[in-house]
Amino acid sequence: MATTKPEIPRPHSAIAKYIAECADQATVALDALIPAADGPEARLMRAMRHAALAPGWRYKPFLVIESGRIFGTDERSLLRAATAVECITAFAQAHEDLPSLGGGPRRNQMRLHEAFDEATAILAGDALFALAFEILADRDTAPDAILRVRLIQRLAHAIGARGRMAGRMLQSLSGEFAGDMNFAARQHRLTATPLTIFAVEIGALMGGASDEHRHALSGFAQDLALAREIHSDLVQDAGAEAERQRSGAPPDGGGYVGLFGREAAARRIDILAQQARAHLMPLGARANALSDSIDLVLARSASDGSD
Repeated sequence: MATTKPEIPRPHSAIAKYIAECADQATVALDALIPAADGPEARLMRAMRHAALAPGWRYKPFLVIESGRIFGTDERSLLRAATAVECITAFAQAHEDLPSLGGGPRRNQMRLHEAFDEATAILAGDALFALAFEILADRDTAPDAILRVRLIQRLAHAIGARGRMAGRMLQSLSGEFAGDMNFAARQHRLTATPLTIFAVEIGALMGGASDEHRHALSGFAQDLALAREIHSDLVQDAGAEAERQRSGAPPDGGGYVGLFGREAAARRIDILAQQARAHLMPLGARANALSDSIDLVLARSASDGSD
């Protein structure tokens, strides 16, 4: 049964414009934080800029900025926090695109190791990783030293052995656990959710949000990230199905769609989107922008080079 892709809201819609404005602000800030350089390190800086400033649809700066605005957080501080999240996103993409980690082609964008080489891609990713923590440790991001430590701790948790890196490790082992639904669900959760949760947590922490409101935002981010990951599987499976029909190859049985089927995947996306909206209810009208962004996010394919 064919699955209809959701209609993408028009680019001039208010929420699409707002998300693009947040992304543009983060790009300008990153451009200043990663200046062009002369001398032997120039190649590394060029690679860092290529990774961090590459064109693409960026959603996480909006999550950081909007979640912080809900609680009246200083916008300059939020923008610096958003650049730290973007550095981590670029680091992860640079490494995960490598052939040794199973990286595939990206639409409309040359992967970092293709633009430079594998060694440079690894080093540029590592340098972006370090820059993210440098930004969060700077007093300009948050005057309160205890808050800065909390932000650093939360980011380390999101990216480390209990976060995104764990998800990618499980992804590399997926062939050994083919057909294991619990394994697939855990792999999806660890790959998709930690950085998205951190993006809303950081604004809430900087704004002094209550535990109830932080948990509401974390629940929203987790369900939205999972829905987006399953939607990506759905879109990729549709393309793979056309190739299978041409070649006669059997289904690979991988991913959420391979395990549960397209109809179940589509139903799961709808349920997660509803849950994401419900999580925001304690925040009332202050969370309207976050709620309005859900349909736009789910209408986009993760294969477009965005994260």
